[in-house]
Order: sequence, then structure tokens, then C-alpha cells
Amino acid sequence: STVPQSKIEEYSAEFSQAKITDLRAYVLQTFGDTLNQLNVVKWLTILAASFMACLIASLFLRMLIAKDRTQIAIMKNIGFCANDITTQYITKTLFVLVAGIILGTLLCNVFGEVFVSGLAGMMGAPSINFTIHPLEVYLLYPLIPIGITAATTILNCRPIKKNTTTTEMFE
Repeated sequence: STVPQSKIEEYSAEFSQAKITDLRAYVLQTFGDTLNQLNVVKWLTILAASFMACLIASLFLRMLIAKDRTQIAIMKNIGFCANDITTQYITKTLFVLVAGIILGTLLCNVFGEVFVSGLAGMMGAPSINFTIHPLEVYLLYPLIPIGITAATTILNCRPIKKNTTTTEMFE
């Protein structure tokens, strides 16, 4: 926590030879530019990862939908509408994604700090301690790929609505 200005003035008067500084102000002065750069790198990494997730999901879904053309046509013929088929694809992709997010989070919590400390140790940093912000790590960051994958799935399932069932059956 930050020290009130009155305490800083009190200690400055009592210990005139010492310089009394608020810890937050000291950290901001010392590491401010580095922390700002790391924040920019964090958001650029999130943007790049989001783009890659969108690209990979899009390519995978296009391949899967092309492979499942006849099954989609059969489902349409027995009464499923395009929204039902889209919901099925969303469910499949999000199930795999959520399982991957849970597994990745567990592995990072168990091995992440040890792995990064080992790599940083080779470069001269004796230890690295992670500071986890629970809302960001366990809520915001998982919601980003979930939202991107759901939106990508919906966009890639649009051709299902346009295809006619009889032409798909005989191709």
C-alpha cells in the first residue's frame, strides 16, 4: 500500500539525512518505462494470438465442413436447419477449446514458473516469480479465444445455409 504524504513529511523531518520515498512512486520511477513496454508487448501478444486462433479455427472448420458435406446434406434432408448444424459445430469446437484451456492452465500453474525460471537462470536471472491476476488469467484471457472461436465458427458455417441439399447429396 502507499504511504500517506503526512507520514513521508514526518519521517523526512525526523530523519533529515535520509530520503523518504513512497514505494509505488519509486517503483514507477525505476521501472515505469519497462512496465509500460511490457504492457504493450502483452497486448500485442494477445492480438497476435487472437489472429492465429482465428486463422487456425477458420482453416480447420473449412476443412471439416468440406469433409462433412454429405453428412450436412443428410442432416438437412431429415429436418435439421442450418442453425442446428452450426450449433453442433460451435459445441464441438468450444468443447475442444475449453478442454485445451483447462489443461493449459493446469500445466502452466504446475510447470510454468519452474520452466521460465530455468530459462531465465541460463540468462543470469536466478529466479522468476509469477504474479497472477486471477480475473485476467482465469476469466479474461480464456474468454478471448472462446469468443474468437465462436465467432469464427459462426462465420465459417454461413455456407451451410446457402447449400442446397440435393446438389450436395449427389456430388
